[in-house]
Amino acid sequence: MFQIPVRASVLVIALSAAQAQTVEVVRPGGGLSFPDIQQAVDAAADGDSLLVTEGSYGPFTVDAKSLSIFAVPGAHVEVGETVVVKNLAAHQRVVLSGLVVETPATGAARSAVRLIDNEGPVRLQDCWLGQDHWWQGALGWDCSLGSPPDAQPAVVASNCRRLALVDCELFGNPGEWADSYWAFCDAGAGGAGLEVVASDVALYGCTVVGGIGGSTTYSGTGTGGPGVVAADSTIFASGGSVRGGAGGIDWIGGPSGPGGDGAQLSARSELTALDCPVQAAHSGSPPGQAVTGAGRFVPMDGSARTVAAATVAPSDVALQVSYSGVLGDLVWLPTSSMTGHRVLLGLHGVWLTRFPAIPPFLPHGRVGATGGLVVPLDLPRIPAGGSHAMFTVQGLSVGPPFSSIIGALGLPGPLPDRTPLGLWLDRRLASARHVLALDPAQGPDCNANGVSDYLDVILGTSLDTNHDLRPDECGR
Repeated sequence: MFQIPVRASVLVIALSAAQAQTVEVVRPGGGLSFPDIQQAVDAAADGDSLLVTEGSYGPFTVDAKSLSIFAVPGAHVEVGETVVVKNLAAHQRVVLSGLVVETPATGAARSAVRLIDNEGPVRLQDCWLGQDHWWQGALGWDCSLGSPPDAQPAVVASNCRRLALVDCELFGNPGEWADSYWAFCDAGAGGAGLEVVASDVALYGCTVVGGIGGSTTYSGTGTGGPGVVAADSTIFASGGSVRGGAGGIDWIGGPSGPGGDGAQLSARSELTALDCPVQAAHSGSPPGQAVTGAGRFVPMDGSARTVAAATVAPSDVALQVSYSGVLGDLVWLPTSSMTGHRVLLGLHGVWLTRFPAIPPFLPHGRVGATGGLVVPLDLPRIPAGGSHAMFTVQGLSVGPPFSSIIGALGLPGPLPDRTPLGLWLDRRLASARHVLALDPAQGPDCNANGVSDYLDVILGTSLDTNHDLRPDECGR
Protein backbone atom coordinates (compact mmCIF):
# COMPACT_ATOMS: atom_id res chain seq x y z
CA MET A 1 0.00 0.00 0.00
CA PHE A 2 2.73 2.41 0.93
CA GLN A 3 6.22 2.89 -0.43
CA ILE A 4 8.61 2.71 2.46
CA PRO A 5 11.05 5.62 2.36
CA VAL A 6 14.78 5.26 2.83
CA ARG A 7 15.98 6.46 6.21
CA ALA A 8 16.73 10.12 5.81
CA SER A 9 19.72 12.07 6.97
CA VAL A 10 19.86 13.24 10.57
CA LEU A 11 20.80 16.75 9.56
CA VAL A 12 18.17 19.36 10.23
CA ILE A 13 19.16 21.51 7.27
CA ALA A 14 21.01 19.75 4.50
CA LEU A 15 24.07 21.33 2.99
CA SER A 16 23.58 19.47 -0.27
CA ALA A 17 20.72 18.22 -2.38
CA ALA A 18 20.33 15.09 -0.25
CA GLN A 19 17.05 14.74 1.61
CA ALA A 20 16.85 15.68 5.25
CA GLN A 21 13.92 14.84 7.44
CA THR A 22 12.74 17.72 9.54
CA VAL A 23 10.25 18.20 12.34
CA GLU A 24 9.37 21.85 12.67
CA VAL A 25 7.93 23.14 15.92
CA VAL A 26 5.59 25.96 14.90
CA ARG A 27 5.32 28.71 17.50
CA PRO A 28 5.09 32.49 17.77
CA GLY A 29 8.41 34.19 17.16
CA GLY A 30 9.79 31.50 14.84
CA GLY A 31 10.06 27.76 14.60
CA LEU A 32 12.55 25.22 15.88
CA SER A 33 13.85 22.34 13.74
CA PHE A 34 14.65 18.80 14.87
CA PRO A 35 15.65 15.57 13.11
CA ASP A 36 13.20 13.34 15.01
CA ILE A 37 9.69 13.63 16.37
CA GLN A 38 10.52 12.75 19.98
CA GLN A 39 13.11 15.53 20.16
CA ALA A 40 10.57 17.98 18.83
CA VAL A 41 7.92 16.77 21.29
CA ASP A 42 10.30 17.21 24.20
CA ALA A 43 11.22 20.76 23.11
CA ALA A 44 7.68 21.86 22.29
CA ALA A 45 5.63 23.91 24.72
CA ASP A 46 2.07 23.07 25.63
CA GLY A 47 -0.12 24.11 22.69
CA ASP A 48 2.59 24.05 20.01
CA SER A 49 2.15 22.36 16.64
CA LEU A 50 4.62 20.13 14.77
CA LEU A 51 5.01 19.88 11.00
CA VAL A 52 6.70 16.62 9.96
CA THR A 53 8.36 16.21 6.56
CA GLU A 54 8.96 13.09 4.47
CA GLY A 55 11.00 10.43 6.23
CA SER A 56 11.20 7.52 8.67
CA TYR A 57 11.13 8.40 12.35
CA GLY A 58 11.51 6.60 15.64
CA PRO A 59 8.74 5.97 18.17
CA PHE A 60 7.58 8.84 20.35
CA THR A 61 5.55 9.56 23.46
CA VAL A 62 3.41 12.59 24.28
CA ASP A 63 2.95 12.82 28.03
CA ALA A 64 0.63 15.41 29.58
CA LYS A 65 1.15 17.98 26.81
CA SER A 66 -1.16 19.58 24.22
CA LEU A 67 0.27 19.10 20.73
CA SER A 68 -0.89 18.96 17.13
CA ILE A 69 1.41 16.75 15.03
CA PHE A 70 0.71 17.00 11.29
CA ALA A 71 2.48 15.35 8.40
CA VAL A 72 3.19 17.88 5.65
CA PRO A 73 0.44 17.30 3.04
CA GLY A 74 1.59 14.78 0.45
CA ALA A 75 4.52 13.55 2.55
CA HIS A 76 4.96 9.91 3.57
CA VAL A 77 5.77 10.07 7.26
CA GLU A 78 6.51 6.68 8.76
CA VAL A 79 6.93 6.12 12.48
CA GLY A 80 8.58 2.94 13.73
CA GLU A 81 7.16 0.92 16.58
CA THR A 82 4.67 2.61 18.92
CA VAL A 83 3.19 6.07 19.37
CA VAL A 84 2.02 6.70 22.95
CA VAL A 85 -0.26 9.49 24.16
CA LYS A 86 -0.93 9.52 27.89
CA ASN A 87 -1.96 11.54 30.92
CA LEU A 88 -3.75 14.40 29.16
CA ALA A 89 -5.64 16.70 31.49
CA ALA A 90 -9.17 17.79 30.60
CA HIS A 91 -7.96 21.06 29.04
CA GLN A 92 -5.27 19.39 26.92
CA ARG A 93 -5.61 17.97 23.40
CA VAL A 94 -3.48 15.89 21.04
CA VAL A 95 -4.09 15.66 17.28
CA LEU A 96 -2.11 13.21 15.09
CA SER A 97 -2.64 13.64 11.35
CA GLY A 98 -1.21 11.80 8.35
CA LEU A 99 1.11 9.36 10.15
CA VAL A 100 1.97 5.82 9.04
CA VAL A 101 2.79 3.60 12.01
CA GLU A 102 3.62 0.16 10.61
CA THR A 103 4.39 -2.38 13.30
CA PRO A 104 7.39 -4.74 12.95
CA ALA A 105 7.17 -8.07 11.18
CA THR A 106 6.34 -10.32 14.15
CA GLY A 107 3.02 -11.40 15.48
CA ALA A 108 3.93 -10.32 19.01
CA ALA A 109 4.85 -6.82 17.87
CA ARG A 110 3.80 -3.92 20.00
CA SER A 111 0.70 -1.95 19.11
CA ALA A 112 1.02 0.91 16.63
CA VAL A 113 -0.71 3.37 18.97
CA ARG A 114 -1.35 3.20 22.73
CA LEU A 115 -3.59 5.80 24.39
CA ILE A 116 -3.58 5.74 28.18
CA ASP A 117 -5.40 7.76 30.86
CA ASN A 118 -6.39 10.74 28.75
CA GLU A 119 -9.10 12.98 30.16
CA GLY A 120 -8.60 15.47 27.33
CA PRO A 121 -9.52 14.71 23.71
CA VAL A 122 -7.29 12.67 21.41
CA ARG A 123 -7.79 12.89 17.63
CA LEU A 124 -6.27 10.64 14.94
CA GLN A 125 -6.80 11.67 11.32
CA ASP A 126 -5.66 10.15 8.01
CA CYS A 127 -3.44 7.66 9.83
CA TRP A 128 -2.47 4.15 8.70
CA LEU A 129 -1.85 1.95 11.72
CA GLY A 130 -0.77 -1.66 12.24
CA GLN A 131 0.27 -4.42 9.87
CA ASP A 132 -1.83 -5.72 6.96
CA HIS A 133 0.70 -8.13 5.38
CA TRP A 134 -0.24 -11.71 6.24
CA TRP A 135 3.28 -12.97 5.72
CA GLN A 136 4.77 -10.62 8.24
CA GLY A 137 3.91 -12.94 11.08
CA ALA A 138 5.47 -15.91 9.29
CA LEU A 139 8.95 -15.71 10.75
CA GLY A 140 8.59 -19.02 12.55
CA TRP A 141 7.98 -19.64 16.23
CA ASP A 142 9.88 -22.56 17.77
CA CYS A 143 7.16 -24.77 19.29
CA SER A 144 9.68 -26.32 21.65
CA LEU A 145 9.34 -23.03 23.58
CA GLY A 146 5.58 -23.51 23.95
CA SER A 147 2.78 -21.76 22.08
CA PRO A 148 3.50 -18.30 20.67
CA PRO A 149 1.88 -15.23 22.24
CA ASP A 150 -1.17 -13.71 20.60
CA ALA A 151 -0.55 -10.66 18.45
CA GLN A 152 -1.20 -7.14 19.72
CA PRO A 153 -4.01 -4.82 18.56
CA ALA A 154 -3.21 -2.02 16.13
CA VAL A 155 -4.65 0.61 18.49
CA VAL A 156 -5.23 0.24 22.24
CA ALA A 157 -7.13 2.87 24.25
CA SER A 158 -7.55 2.68 28.00
CA ASN A 159 -9.43 5.26 30.04
CA CYS A 160 -9.85 7.71 27.17
CA ARG A 161 -13.30 9.26 27.23
CA ARG A 162 -12.91 11.63 24.26
CA LEU A 163 -11.24 9.69 21.47
CA ALA A 164 -12.05 10.16 17.78
CA LEU A 165 -10.49 8.59 14.68
CA VAL A 166 -11.28 10.14 11.29
CA ASP A 167 -10.45 8.52 7.93
CA CYS A 168 -7.96 6.09 9.46
CA GLU A 169 -7.05 2.49 8.60
CA LEU A 170 -6.36 0.05 11.43
CA PHE A 171 -4.95 -3.46 10.91
CA GLY A 172 -4.34 -5.80 13.82
CA ASN A 173 -0.95 -7.52 13.90
CA PRO A 174 -0.81 -11.02 12.30
CA GLY A 175 -0.37 -14.07 14.49
CA GLU A 176 2.98 -15.84 14.75
CA TRP A 177 3.74 -18.69 12.41
CA ALA A 178 4.17 -21.99 14.33
CA ASP A 179 7.22 -23.98 13.27
CA SER A 180 6.05 -27.44 14.36
CA TYR A 181 8.57 -29.66 12.57
CA TRP A 182 10.10 -30.98 15.82
CA ALA A 183 7.36 -30.04 18.30
CA PHE A 184 3.67 -29.22 18.07
CA CYS A 185 1.82 -26.06 19.10
CA ASP A 186 -0.94 -23.82 17.84
CA ALA A 187 -0.01 -20.76 15.82
CA GLY A 188 -0.66 -17.35 17.39
CA ALA A 189 -3.97 -15.53 17.11
CA GLY A 190 -4.19 -12.26 15.19
CA GLY A 191 -4.52 -9.00 17.10
CA ALA A 192 -7.60 -6.79 17.19
CA GLY A 193 -7.84 -3.78 14.94
CA LEU A 194 -9.01 -1.66 17.88
CA GLU A 195 -9.16 -2.53 21.58
CA VAL A 196 -10.82 -0.09 23.99
CA VAL A 197 -11.27 -0.25 27.74
CA ALA A 198 -13.25 2.34 29.72
CA SER A 199 -13.25 4.68 26.73
CA ASP A 200 -15.68 6.61 24.52
CA VAL A 201 -14.76 6.45 20.85
CA ALA A 202 -16.01 7.97 17.60
CA LEU A 203 -15.01 6.35 14.29
CA TYR A 204 -15.69 8.37 11.14
CA GLY A 205 -14.83 6.78 7.80
CA CYS A 206 -12.42 4.28 9.35
CA THR A 207 -11.49 0.79 8.15
CA VAL A 208 -10.85 -1.52 11.12
CA VAL A 209 -9.65 -5.08 10.45
CA GLY A 210 -8.43 -7.80 12.80
CA GLY A 211 -5.06 -9.40 12.13
CA ILE A 212 -4.81 -12.70 10.25
CA GLY A 213 -4.21 -15.78 12.38
CA GLY A 214 -0.76 -17.36 12.32
CA SER A 215 -0.04 -20.04 9.74
CA THR A 216 1.51 -23.43 10.40
CA THR A 217 2.37 -26.92 9.23
CA TYR A 218 1.43 -30.13 11.03
CA SER A 219 -0.45 -28.39 13.89
CA GLY A 220 -3.19 -25.88 14.73
CA THR A 221 -3.58 -22.70 12.71
CA GLY A 222 -4.17 -19.40 14.44
CA THR A 223 -7.48 -17.62 14.98
CA GLY A 224 -8.08 -14.34 13.17
CA GLY A 225 -8.21 -11.28 15.38
CA PRO A 226 -11.45 -9.41 16.06
CA GLY A 227 -12.07 -6.10 14.36
CA VAL A 228 -13.07 -4.37 17.61
CA VAL A 229 -12.82 -5.41 21.26
CA ALA A 230 -14.64 -3.23 23.79
CA ALA A 231 -14.96 -3.37 27.58
CA ASP A 232 -16.92 -0.74 29.56
CA SER A 233 -16.85 1.49 26.48
CA THR A 234 -19.07 3.17 23.91
CA ILE A 235 -18.21 3.28 20.21
CA PHE A 236 -20.01 5.21 17.48
CA ALA A 237 -18.99 4.25 13.93
CA SER A 238 -20.16 6.21 10.88
CA GLY A 239 -19.06 5.10 7.43
CA GLY A 240 -16.08 2.81 6.90
CA SER A 241 -16.22 -0.83 8.00
CA VAL A 242 -15.30 -3.22 10.82
CA ARG A 243 -14.22 -6.78 10.03
CA GLY A 244 -12.61 -9.73 11.75
CA GLY A 245 -9.27 -11.07 10.52
CA ALA A 246 -8.94 -14.21 8.42
CA GLY A 247 -7.97 -17.50 10.01
CA GLY A 248 -4.41 -18.75 9.55
CA ILE A 249 -3.33 -21.04 6.72
CA ASP A 250 -2.26 -24.69 7.05
CA TRP A 251 0.41 -25.12 4.40
CA ILE A 252 -0.05 -28.89 4.04
CA GLY A 253 -3.69 -28.55 3.13
CA GLY A 254 -5.45 -28.79 6.48
CA PRO A 255 -8.32 -26.52 7.52
CA SER A 256 -7.67 -22.86 8.01
CA GLY A 257 -7.88 -21.36 11.46
CA PRO A 258 -11.09 -19.87 12.87
CA GLY A 259 -12.04 -16.49 11.47
CA GLY A 260 -12.15 -13.45 13.72
CA ASP A 261 -15.33 -11.84 15.00
CA GLY A 262 -16.30 -8.42 13.74
CA ALA A 263 -16.83 -7.03 17.24
CA GLN A 264 -16.48 -8.50 20.71
CA LEU A 265 -18.52 -6.44 23.17
CA SER A 266 -18.36 -7.18 26.87
CA ALA A 267 -21.00 -6.11 29.38
CA ARG A 268 -21.50 -2.35 29.72
CA SER A 269 -20.22 -1.80 26.18
CA GLU A 270 -22.15 -0.51 23.19
CA LEU A 271 -21.34 -0.21 19.50
CA THR A 272 -23.60 1.99 17.35
CA ALA A 273 -23.03 1.68 13.60
CA LEU A 274 -24.34 4.02 10.89
CA ASP A 275 -23.62 2.94 7.33
CA CYS A 276 -20.73 0.90 8.74
CA PRO A 277 -20.96 -2.87 8.18
CA VAL A 278 -19.69 -4.98 11.09
CA GLN A 279 -18.71 -8.37 9.69
CA ALA A 280 -17.00 -11.60 10.59
CA ALA A 281 -13.83 -12.54 8.74
CA HIS A 282 -14.08 -13.23 5.02
CA SER A 283 -12.39 -16.61 5.53
CA GLY A 284 -11.85 -19.06 8.37
CA SER A 285 -13.07 -22.40 9.67
CA PRO A 286 -15.43 -21.67 11.39
CA PRO A 287 -15.83 -18.14 9.98
CA GLY A 288 -16.48 -16.25 13.24
CA GLN A 289 -19.47 -14.04 14.07
CA ALA A 290 -20.35 -10.46 13.28
CA VAL A 291 -20.95 -9.45 16.92
CA THR A 292 -20.38 -11.46 20.13
CA GLY A 293 -20.53 -10.82 23.85
CA ALA A 294 -22.96 -9.40 26.41
CA GLY A 295 -22.64 -5.84 25.11
CA ARG A 296 -25.15 -4.03 22.90
CA PHE A 297 -24.95 -3.58 19.13
CA VAL A 298 -27.15 -0.84 17.66
CA PRO A 299 -27.36 -0.55 13.85
CA MET A 300 -28.73 2.79 12.63
CA ASP A 301 -30.64 3.38 9.41
CA GLY A 302 -29.53 5.85 6.78
CA SER A 303 -26.32 6.89 5.07
CA ALA A 304 -23.23 8.53 6.50
CA ARG A 305 -22.48 12.15 5.71
CA THR A 306 -18.87 13.21 5.29
CA VAL A 307 -16.73 16.31 4.97
CA ALA A 308 -13.27 16.68 3.42
CA ALA A 309 -10.78 19.53 3.55
CA ALA A 310 -7.06 20.25 3.50
CA THR A 311 -5.25 19.35 6.71
CA VAL A 312 -2.86 22.33 6.69
CA ALA A 313 -4.02 25.66 5.26
CA PRO A 314 -3.35 29.42 5.38
CA SER A 315 -5.55 31.29 7.79
CA ASP A 316 -6.25 34.20 5.43
CA VAL A 317 -7.74 32.18 2.54
CA ALA A 318 -11.14 30.50 2.52
CA LEU A 319 -10.87 26.78 3.20
CA GLN A 320 -12.50 24.63 0.52
CA VAL A 321 -14.71 22.16 2.39
CA SER A 322 -16.40 19.33 0.47
CA TYR A 323 -19.60 17.89 1.92
CA SER A 324 -21.02 14.56 0.70
CA GLY A 325 -24.61 13.68 1.53
CA VAL A 326 -27.93 13.16 -0.22
CA LEU A 327 -29.94 15.31 -2.60
CA GLY A 328 -31.70 18.11 -0.76
CA ASP A 329 -29.54 18.19 2.39
CA LEU A 330 -29.32 21.66 3.92
CA VAL A 331 -25.77 21.97 5.23
CA TRP A 332 -24.17 23.89 8.07
CA LEU A 333 -20.44 23.77 8.84
CA PRO A 334 -19.85 24.85 12.43
CA THR A 335 -16.16 25.46 13.15
CA SER A 336 -14.35 25.83 16.45
CA SER A 337 -10.86 25.92 17.90
CA MET A 338 -12.27 24.01 20.86
CA THR A 339 -12.74 20.25 20.74
CA GLY A 340 -15.77 18.49 22.12
CA HIS A 341 -17.07 14.95 22.36
CA ARG A 342 -20.78 14.56 22.87
CA VAL A 343 -22.73 11.52 21.63
CA LEU A 344 -25.97 12.77 20.09
CA LEU A 345 -27.85 9.81 18.66
CA GLY A 346 -30.74 12.15 17.80
CA LEU A 347 -28.31 13.76 15.35
CA HIS A 348 -26.93 10.37 14.22
CA GLY A 349 -23.41 11.14 15.36
CA VAL A 350 -20.89 12.49 17.84
CA TRP A 351 -20.36 16.23 18.17
CA LEU A 352 -16.60 16.80 17.86
CA THR A 353 -16.44 20.60 17.89
CA ARG A 354 -17.14 22.89 20.81
CA PHE A 355 -20.33 21.92 22.61
CA PRO A 356 -22.79 23.50 22.73
CA ALA A 357 -21.94 24.76 19.26
CA ILE A 358 -23.50 27.77 17.62
CA PRO A 359 -24.09 27.01 13.92
CA PRO A 360 -24.24 29.85 11.43
CA PHE A 361 -27.64 31.55 11.24
CA LEU A 362 -28.19 30.49 7.62
CA PRO A 363 -27.12 27.23 5.98
CA HIS A 364 -23.99 27.19 3.85
CA GLY A 365 -25.85 25.56 0.99
CA ARG A 366 -27.99 22.72 -0.28
CA VAL A 367 -26.75 19.45 -1.80
CA GLY A 368 -27.62 19.09 -5.47
CA ALA A 369 -27.96 16.15 -7.82
CA THR A 370 -24.26 15.25 -7.57
CA GLY A 371 -24.66 14.39 -3.90
CA GLY A 372 -21.96 16.87 -2.95
CA LEU A 373 -21.43 20.49 -2.02
CA VAL A 374 -18.23 22.58 -1.97
CA VAL A 375 -18.19 25.49 0.47
CA PRO A 376 -15.47 28.17 0.71
CA LEU A 377 -15.29 28.51 4.48
CA ASP A 378 -13.65 31.39 6.30
CA LEU A 379 -11.79 30.07 9.32
CA PRO A 380 -12.01 31.85 12.68
CA ARG A 381 -9.25 34.33 13.46
CA ILE A 382 -6.05 33.04 14.98
CA PRO A 383 -5.74 34.58 18.47
CA ALA A 384 -3.67 37.75 18.61
CA GLY A 385 0.04 37.06 18.84
CA GLY A 386 -0.35 33.49 17.63
CA SER A 387 1.19 31.87 14.59
CA HIS A 388 -1.19 28.93 14.21
CA ALA A 389 -4.38 27.35 15.46
CA MET A 390 -6.06 23.98 15.16
CA PHE A 391 -9.70 24.11 14.07
CA THR A 392 -12.33 21.39 13.86
CA VAL A 393 -14.89 21.60 11.05
CA GLN A 394 -17.92 19.33 11.22
CA GLY A 395 -20.91 19.00 8.96
CA LEU A 396 -24.50 19.27 10.20
CA SER A 397 -27.45 18.80 7.89
CA VAL A 398 -31.21 18.60 7.70
CA GLY A 399 -32.30 16.09 5.10
CA PRO A 400 -35.31 15.91 2.81
CA PRO A 401 -38.22 16.33 2.86
CA PHE A 402 -37.93 18.65 5.86
CA SER A 403 -35.08 20.63 4.33
CA SER A 404 -37.53 21.85 1.68
CA ILE A 405 -39.98 22.90 4.38
CA ILE A 406 -37.29 24.87 6.22
CA GLY A 407 -36.23 26.55 2.99
CA ALA A 408 -39.80 27.44 2.05
CA LEU A 409 -40.56 28.89 5.49
CA GLY A 410 -37.26 30.77 5.67
CA LEU A 411 -36.37 29.19 9.00
CA PRO A 412 -32.83 29.99 10.11
CA GLY A 413 -31.30 26.65 10.99
CA PRO A 414 -31.42 23.16 12.44
CA LEU A 415 -34.02 23.47 15.20
CA PRO A 416 -33.23 22.13 18.66
CA ASP A 417 -34.67 18.90 19.98
CA ARG A 418 -37.26 20.55 22.20
CA THR A 419 -39.09 22.37 19.44
CA PRO A 420 -42.09 20.55 17.90
CA LEU A 421 -40.64 20.70 14.41
CA GLY A 422 -37.17 19.75 15.67
CA LEU A 423 -38.51 16.44 16.92
CA TRP A 424 -39.39 15.41 13.36
CA LEU A 425 -36.43 16.70 11.42
CA ASP A 426 -33.97 14.29 9.82
CA ARG A 427 -30.88 15.92 11.26
CA ARG A 428 -27.48 14.35 10.81
CA LEU A 429 -23.96 15.06 11.95
CA ALA A 430 -21.34 14.47 9.29
CA SER A 431 -17.74 13.55 9.87
CA ALA A 432 -15.23 16.17 11.01
CA ARG A 433 -11.88 17.44 9.77
CA HIS A 434 -9.07 18.81 11.90
CA VAL A 435 -7.26 21.65 10.16
CA LEU A 436 -3.99 23.27 11.18
CA ALA A 437 -4.26 26.93 10.12
CA LEU A 438 -1.01 28.86 9.71
CA ASP A 439 -0.68 32.63 9.77
CA PRO A 440 1.14 33.45 6.50
CA ALA A 441 2.76 36.50 8.10
CA GLN A 442 4.30 34.47 10.94
CA GLY A 443 7.29 32.14 10.82
CA PRO A 444 10.48 32.05 8.74
CA ASP A 445 10.49 33.91 5.43
CA CYS A 446 13.86 33.26 3.80
CA ASN A 447 12.80 34.54 0.35
CA ALA A 448 11.26 37.72 1.81
CA ASN A 449 8.01 37.36 -0.14
CA GLY A 450 5.81 38.12 2.88
CA VAL A 451 4.61 34.52 3.18
CA SER A 452 5.80 31.94 5.68
CA ASP A 453 8.27 29.42 4.23
CA TYR A 454 6.01 26.66 5.54
CA LEU A 455 3.13 27.81 3.36
CA ASP A 456 5.39 28.47 0.35
CA VAL A 457 6.29 24.78 0.45
CA ILE A 458 2.89 23.36 1.45
CA LEU A 459 0.97 25.37 -1.16
CA GLY A 460 3.51 24.54 -3.87
CA THR A 461 4.54 28.12 -4.62
CA SER A 462 8.17 27.12 -3.90
CA LEU A 463 10.03 23.87 -4.52
CA ASP A 464 11.49 21.99 -1.57
CA THR A 465 13.54 19.15 -3.05
CA ASN A 466 15.23 18.15 0.20
CA HIS A 467 12.05 18.30 2.32
CA ASP A 468 13.27 20.70 5.01
CA LEU A 469 10.37 23.20 4.72
CA ARG A 470 12.77 25.76 3.29
CA PRO A 471 12.21 26.97 -0.32
CA ASP A 472 14.92 25.88 -2.72
CA GLU A 473 15.50 29.44 -3.91
CA CYS A 474 16.90 30.28 -0.48
CA GLY A 475 19.85 27.96 -0.98
CA ARG A 476 21.28 25.58 1.59
